[in-house]
Amino acid sequence: MTERELYELYEKISDVFWYYQSYHCTYLSKDPMIWEDGTLTFDVYGWSDQGDGSEWIENWGIREDGSIWSEDDTYKDFTDFEQRWG
Repeated sequence: MTERELYELYEKISDVFWYYQSYHCTYLSKDPMIWEDGTLTFDVYGWSDQGDGSEWIENWGIREDGSIWSEDDTYKDFTDFEQRWG
């Protein structure tokens, strides 16, 4: 993927986080950065209002082949991500 394609895919993923429908959790992606190996990485910030509330940061990335990874999972492409995340 080109840098432009990586950033376009990042924007699509970011929109999924931004518009995620949850009563208790909110997600926001930030700080995309392309590395020399062609990987785009970014942080996903999460907030929950359950109990005492909590906040967390997850590391995510997009590989040159369009696969998407997080600390907990790998998605083969955007469609796989949309179907299985959340």
